[in-house]
Amino acid sequence: MIRNNGDNRYPKGIFLNLKGHVVMRVVGWLSKSVSFGSKGAARGLVAMLFAATVIFGQGPVRMAHASDDPSGPLLHLKGALSQGASPTEITLNAAALAEIAPVSFTTTTIWTNGPQAFKGSSLAGLLKHFNITSGTLLARAVNDYTVEIPVSEIEEGGPMIAFEANGAAMPLRDKGPFWLVYPYDLDERYRSEKVYSRSIWQLVSIEVVP
Repeated sequence: MIRNNGDNRYPKGIFLNLKGHVVMRVVGWLSKSVSFGSKGAARGLVAMLFAATVIFGQGPVRMAHASDDPSGPLLHLKGALSQGASPTEITLNAAALAEIAPVSFTTTTIWTNGPQAFKGSSLAGLLKHFNITSGTLLARAVNDYTVEIPVSEIEEGGPMIAFEANGAAMPLRDKGPFWLVYPYDLDERYRSEKVYSRSIWQLVSIEVVP
């Protein structure tokens, strides 16, 4: 894998994973091969050219978050994650989401009892971070339930991608690990069937489409 240090849109711990190739293995092999003289250096050059071919070849760039717990909950962001950019996929865990656009609020919901203290990543902040200003979000749950949310209808102070409720991570059986939550008590506009239908839980991916 190659760390994407050149783009500060991606928090520390995000790595490139291009076309399924584990580029880190190539880089590791290269670092060893150059120590074996000119033949090893030549082989290393071939590896570098191969990696460059993968990077600049056709097809979407895939990204993976390097989590301390690779088996932990991950959210996939797909599509043109910057205006005019090539299709990309980024995989984030809760720590990476919190680093991009941390937010918290307390609200009641129609699915829970009493006020709930949520912590997560602002959806508007996430879109701003990746310079996404138009299109539609396709949010998909683990059971393939999908909702469409126009980017134009996402505003500051609105929904978050919650990964904690009342100070604890949300398990799959309790609407986790990610839940798109609105501050329902803040504005009556958020207490509507449209918003309730968009409040997707067990969220696994968000795709940006034109």
